[in-house]
Amino acid sequence: MSARARAGRALFALAAALALAACQTLPAAPPWTPLAPDAPAVRERLVALREHAAARRSLRANARVSLAGAAGDSFSRQLVLAEREAKLRIEVIGLLGQRALVLASDGTMYDLYRAETGRTESGPVDAGVLWRVARIPLLPSEAVGLLLAAPAIPDELPRAAGGPAGELRLAWADRSVTLDASGALIEARVLAAPSGEELAVAKFGDWRGAAATAFPYRVELSFPLQKGSALIEFRDAELNAALDAKWFRLPSAQARVSSPPGEARP
Repeated sequence: MSARARAGRALFALAAALALAACQTLPAAPPWTPLAPDAPAVRERLVALREHAAARRSLRANARVSLAGAAGDSFSRQLVLAEREAKLRIEVIGLLGQRALVLASDGTMYDLYRAETGRTESGPVDAGVLWRVARIPLLPSEAVGLLLAAPAIPDELPRAAGGPAGELRLAWADRSVTLDASGALIEARVLAAPSGEELAVAKFGDWRGAAATAFPYRVELSFPLQKGSALIEFRDAELNAALDAKWFRLPSAQARVSSPPGEARP
């Protein structure tokens, strides 16, 4: 047999081996195990989650926010104030340090200032206010829970399942949370009830601080129905800061709009 023929057979054998390897099915991930909703481990986590949510009342932070979706990609520096149940103030900082946009809501009414128009619009809070402003399809109360990394936990017992590495998933009609083996929140989902369609998925990472005050400095949000996403990278975060109620509304004249005293510039 010629050297060329031997080389041809070797290449054929290699190609066949690669094709066979590609066709082999990867091993399935270990399944999650259903747990009784009143199992001791589930009840223990529920108590801890509710206590955590009750203790985490407010946030003041600076962040870099990156958006991706049908309208294209963008990023901005933002000052974020959040307070339960649904108080929000978001300031988008322009390249020269100016306020390009300010959204303030006390949970009932909202005010929105856009530098491009120089005007402030106001109205009652509705389900679409965050979508119109930031392409985030969440209610303000849902956004506050995710920003605090402490979503509100319903009173009723959840569907529960244990993961292969000690994770715990708790699900209700309109939301679910996933905790790692230590009890830290690694994922939260906002669902449309009763269909269970996913409206938003939040993944929490880069946790810093001691257990009671730990905070995730990286939050990845995805919105399956809109095929969009947002990445929040916090530069600093102050939990349970004292936030003045007046910061969650804007005065009628934008000349009088100012950030809370002592704001850390992005």
